[in-house]
Amino acid sequence: MSEWLVDVNLNLTGQQSWFHHWRQEAKKHFDTIGLPNSKQEWWRYAPLKQLFAQQFKLKEKAQKPEQILPFDAHRIICKNQTVMLDDVGQLPAGLIIMPLLQAIETYPERVKPYLRSIGEQDDAFDALNASMFEAGVWIEVPEKVKILKPI
Repeated sequence: MSEWLVDVNLNLTGQQSWFHHWRQEAKKHFDTIGLPNSKQEWWRYAPLKQLFAQQFKLKEKAQKPEQILPFDAHRIICKNQTVMLDDVGQLPAGLIIMPLLQAIETYPERVKPYLRSIGEQDDAFDALNASMFEAGVWIEVPEKVKILKPI
């Protein structure tokens, strides 16, 4: 494994055991297949040396929502694994929007089918992403519920 990757912390107390196991299996799968190399057909002509030499960093200051979406929309704001909505009162009844980890604990039978099985993750970056992700947003729109503007 390359030096630029940090080890995955899989100490996930309080999470559903199947989700913890899913992440552990993704980490094992990533360790098995490793990072892509030029011997693999999909990566044969990709400039991998440049990719792995790249220094990535987070933006220090986020853009204002108006700069990102210059049209009227329901805005979901994610910060430190917290999900906030800027216009909760205008959302239709029955719509569910919550942090993904909360949805995994509250509705595991609904969330589980949408997570790819580890065997389907033949790409190293898919497996790495599955092993490390900790946050996201669960949006569930029940049948016959109409949303009048984008989320």
